[in-house]
Amino acid sequence: MSTPEELTAGLASLVRARVTDFSRTLNMAEVGFLRDGVVWRLHAQCPFRVRQGDRILVGTVDMNYPVDPEADRMAAFDQYAMMFDRNAKKLTARFQQTASFVDSAVLGPAGTVTLALSESVVIEVMPASAGLRVEQWRIFERGSDTHYVFPDSADR
Repeated sequence: MSTPEELTAGLASLVRARVTDFSRTLNMAEVGFLRDGVVWRLHAQCPFRVRQGDRILVGTVDMNYPVDPEADRMAAFDQYAMMFDRNAKKLTARFQQTASFVDSAVLGPAGTVTLALSESVVIEVMPASAGLRVEQWRIFERGSDTHYVFPDSADR
């Protein structure tokens, strides 16, 4: 369980971290970060997007559309051949070429998360479950028991 204060502290761990990669596991968006030799991961099981200004670079709805519009949707999803996968790979390559760091990390109303990066890139996590106390997102230090989970009763 994570209190609002713990969630805020967990998000603060990402400030000044370098963004390393974007990917997914099944329908869960993932973002990797590296700060002071520590690997952090963000897992978003709710609506998620990365935008630059008014342009969306990748978002969870992209998981619904195969890169090849003629492909079987379920097969493409299982083969990681969706628009999300293509866009996440492009974004990862971009951030590997030009380092991008988290400038600010804000916990907003109803568990929203806004991570402002360099070059006006913003990562947004938007919990969207009414009444169900199921995990929407988590930030964790890879290889440790340090996990910050929203909502606070998700682990009960």
